[in-house]
Amino acid sequence: MVSIGIIGGGFSGGILALHLLQHGVKSDDIFVIDDRPSIGLGQAYSATAPWHLLNIRASGMSPLLDRPDAFVNFLDKQTDLPPEPGVPLGERFVPRLFYGRFLLDLIETAKSQGRGRPRLTHLRGRAVAVKRNAAIPHGYEILLKDGRSLPASQVVLALGNLAPSKPKGIPPWFVETDRYIGDPWNPGAISAIGQDDRVLLIGTGLTTVDSILSLAAQDHLGPMIAISRHGLLPRSHSDIGGQFWPSFANPSAPKPVRELLIRVRDQVKAAAAAGVSWQAVINLLRPTTQDLWRELPEAEKARFIRHIRPWWDVHRHRLAPGKWQEIQKLIASEQLIVKAGRIEGYHQAGDKIEAVFRSRSQTGSVRFGFDALINCMGPNYDFAASDQPLLRQMVESGLMRPNQHRLGLDVDMARAVVDGEGRVFGNLYAMGPMLRGQFWEINAVPEIAKQARDLAGLLAGPRLSGAVGRSG
Repeated sequence: MVSIGIIGGGFSGGILALHLLQHGVKSDDIFVIDDRPSIGLGQAYSATAPWHLLNIRASGMSPLLDRPDAFVNFLDKQTDLPPEPGVPLGERFVPRLFYGRFLLDLIETAKSQGRGRPRLTHLRGRAVAVKRNAAIPHGYEILLKDGRSLPASQVVLALGNLAPSKPKGIPPWFVETDRYIGDPWNPGAISAIGQDDRVLLIGTGLTTVDSILSLAAQDHLGPMIAISRHGLLPRSHSDIGGQFWPSFANPSAPKPVRELLIRVRDQVKAAAAAGVSWQAVINLLRPTTQDLWRELPEAEKARFIRHIRPWWDVHRHRLAPGKWQEIQKLIASEQLIVKAGRIEGYHQAGDKIEAVFRSRSQTGSVRFGFDALINCMGPNYDFAASDQPLLRQMVESGLMRPNQHRLGLDVDMARAVVDGEGRVFGNLYAMGPMLRGQFWEINAVPEIAKQARDLAGLLAGPRLSGAVGRSG
């Protein structure tokens, strides 16, 4: 039996399964291993609150590269989509729940239209180990937590974003209380926060914004303090969609990061002089970002990660204008305070807890108390430090190794996993956000859709049956 095992049934795993079905891959079965009730949604698109909006306009959200209007056409048939007079459907930032509904419809339609093989099976469970299987040429055995095992000719790790690490210095006793919210997406977690509670949010990225809006939606009155190293909040999309700016000259020419940064700033100034927003310039970089990243020397990549990454992230991964305006109102009212610095420690003060905070701009530290803490630190890309049994087993057994910048795992350009000795054993692949170290721009819908299409084509080709080369 020839089977493909996809470990992870979030957006990456679900879209890969969809492309495999559409590609007519020569496999008896496609298994998606995930313990969630549905495949394709993941954390981001399982959100059902109407105030959790997509951060991209609807026109840019199709996972089908040959059908760019697929999501907009789906929205056009949704009778319960809230109206937004005067705004074209493709220009809207719609609630994520509609995208989740769209993904489920895509996958179910593909399954129902299939004839014979391959068959798509959602195997409810959690993978805890992957081992080589001598009975299958270049094949594997996937072990599940409940004791089941699945032989697979080809395996794809589609793990999505890993949960954030715990804040440094957080007392174990506090983590065990309901005042520490390690997963703000866990249903009911934020609703347990008292209306007048003083809330500390560690991180100032997209998860922080969603958490703040969830608090605002439940009429939270207490102060909210968001802290990160640089104190940078995501910027807003332009109110004007579809802006265009001419391309850079020789955008893929390898250059020092500092020179690339200067060129981007010069383009932003020129765009502003022509009445075009800086967002249009950043959008222009998107199709070439992977090429730019790949051609950078490793030392320049490290320099970018150290010095520019926070600024790139807030300008590249932006908010719907309405979301941004809500956050600005909370800042103007001083209910939301955003600080740049770090928490040096935590101390118990009676039945309360205090944070010791050191600002980037001031000497010395200050203490302040809080009632609840929300961990919004963002995904943990250093999977080698993860406590997930599957990742720990695969690293310890030498099946895979981390990317040299600790941004996910090491793969070659075909997304084949590189083992602990720098070799590609074969028929073990990865896709999704954990490839950020190799491709950088990798975790948004268009990039994941392209990964899924390319990987489906690769899996549909001749299977590896011999030895393997070294990583390039």
